[in-house]
Amino acid sequence: MKLIGAVIIISILLESIASQLIVTNTFLLLPLFTIVSLIIIYPYFNNNNQSFLLVSGATGLLYDIVFTNAMFLNGLVFLVLGFIVIITNESLSNNKLNVLIMTALTIVAYRIVTYLTLLLVDYKVFNFNELTSSITSSILLNLIYSFILFCTANYISKKYHILKID
Repeated sequence: MKLIGAVIIISILLESIASQLIVTNTFLLLPLFTIVSLIIIYPYFNNNNQSFLLVSGATGLLYDIVFTNAMFLNGLVFLVLGFIVIITNESLSNNKLNVLIMTALTIVAYRIVTYLTLLLVDYKVFNFNELTSSITSSILLNLIYSFILFCTANYISKKYHILKID
């Protein structure tokens, strides 16, 4: 459990720092490290999906507190992402390539779900270019982060004999 908490906290801190340092209109560099952390921590729940979904929702609430003014929005969105992570982990084994695929799928899902939610509450008017731009601007940096975080968590779990599903 210490590794799970550390991954989430480090991801939130790094996302906060990165979002302060990166100009918001910089192409390909919008961090979503907290979402990436969900992908990395799932195998450490050892198929305890209920606990994982609880942590996913709680992480989303924490994300709302730290990054947004929309209380409970990301709590629900992260819960949906938790289901997506569970489904993709049932289909794909846990290795470097598949973690990158899961990261891309989860980022696309996050952007689409939040965009559709903002459309639903009339906060935005549909603009396909805006949606695709938000997706593409999130991919590269988060793929790099997921690769580094996967390798680091994998190394730590092997060194300290922390069980995880593969």
